[in-house]
Amino acid sequence: MMATATPEYQRGLTTLTGTGLRANEFLELRLGDVKNGEIHIRWQTSKGGRERFVPLVPEVAEAIKKQAKAMKRTPFERLWQQTDWALLKTIKKIAKRAGVEEWESLRTHDLRRTFGTRCARAGMPLPQLSAIMGHSNTQVTSQFYVHLNKRDNAAAMALVADRLLVDPNGVPAKSASA
Repeated sequence: MMATATPEYQRGLTTLTGTGLRANEFLELRLGDVKNGEIHIRWQTSKGGRERFVPLVPEVAEAIKKQAKAMKRTPFERLWQQTDWALLKTIKKIAKRAGVEEWESLRTHDLRRTFGTRCARAGMPLPQLSAIMGHSNTQVTSQFYVHLNKRDNAAAMALVADRLLVDPNGVPAKSASA
C-alpha cells in the first residue's frame, strides 16, 4: 500500500502500523506528545480515559518528524488534519490501487490489528503488547488483535529452541542430535 500512497499518507500508514494507535489517537497526535522516544497518549484521547505511553521505533519517529516539518506544525497542533471518515476513505483508495482484494471492507482499525499481529510474530510478550495497545487485559489483545497461524507458531518455537536446551544454571545442555 505504501507505493500507492502520497508522502503524507505514507507517513500516516507508517505511524498507524508502527504504533497500533486507534484512529482518534492518531488524528489527535501532536508533536508535543512525542518525547523521549515514545508517544504520550493523553487521557483525553484514549479509550477509557487512561493515558499510556507507546514506544517508537526509529522509522515511526522519523515519519512523525517529517510530518511535522512538511505540515509546518507547532508542538500543539495536530499532525494530521483529516477526519475519521476522510482517513478511512483515503486508506480504502490506497488499498484499492495497491490491489488489496478486500479493500471495500478495510477499516482503519485493521491497521491496529496489523500492528498487534506483527508485534506478536516478532516475539513481543503479550503483557507488553497489551499495555502498549491500551488494553485492560491480555485476553482482548490475544482474541481480537493477534492473528497467528501454524507457521508463526513454528517460528516462535524455533526462537526459543536454544533456551529450551539450557539447564537451570544457564549451561547449554547436549543437543538432541549429539
